[in-house]
Amino acid sequence: MTVEQQLTKRSPVRRLVIGVLTSVLLSVCSSFLLGLQLSGDRTWPGLVIVLLWTASFVAAFVFVVLAMALSFRARDAIAVQVRVILVSYLGGILVFAGLYFSMALIGDLDYAAAHHAYYKAYADSFPNEVAAGEIAVAPFAGRERAFLGIEARLWGTLDDDLPLSSLEFQKNPQAYRVALARQRPFKEVALFRPRAVWDVLLDCQHLSVMTIATVGYGNISPNTWYAKMATNLEALTGAALLVVALALLLGSHPKPATPSDA
Repeated sequence: MTVEQQLTKRSPVRRLVIGVLTSVLLSVCSSFLLGLQLSGDRTWPGLVIVLLWTASFVAAFVFVVLAMALSFRARDAIAVQVRVILVSYLGGILVFAGLYFSMALIGDLDYAAAHHAYYKAYADSFPNEVAAGEIAVAPFAGRERAFLGIEARLWGTLDDDLPLSSLEFQKNPQAYRVALARQRPFKEVALFRPRAVWDVLLDCQHLSVMTIATVGYGNISPNTWYAKMATNLEALTGAALLVVALALLLGSHPKPATPSDA
């Protein structure tokens, strides 16, 4: 193997690109398969899917560590460092977007479970009183979703099949939801929604760009503790890469000569 081939094989840019592709594919594909698995599709072994889904978080963390290590390495040429920082920055957007998608999957499932349990509790305890209007049921105000502001949901809820044009529903919407929770078990309601994947991915991508650029429009924000930790990590990663890029830019210009140097 020639010296040029060895350098290509050990190229930091190539390692980063491989890390980005591995992390993104693991996050999106494993989350999609996990959603199908939890909905009853047993095409893949459940243990394998869970391991792949867990590995997606490990891969994202490894990428961040690798990007930081390669970006701060001073022995590379300036041109190589510039490419490393650029790939780390753009790749971080994709990696964290995939990570957010994995978190959205679990957060939406928790929301669907809490939503059904909320109305099922009324259905089990006060079905007649709710139907007669003697007990007013407050709207569900759950905050289990990983991110607030993502309109599409990856899991179904009782609100998906409401007869909005029905007079019976309009008279007492909450009572209708309570009756629906009594009739339909959770497994029949909370089904994975593959059609929402693309919309959620786009929102996760938008959130990732706004976070790493520290813009923060506020239309999408982290809600759970794990989502907040992930966005904090991405913001710090983006700030660190920006500092390295500025230091590299300023250090690449020769210091102007002064009269004392003559």
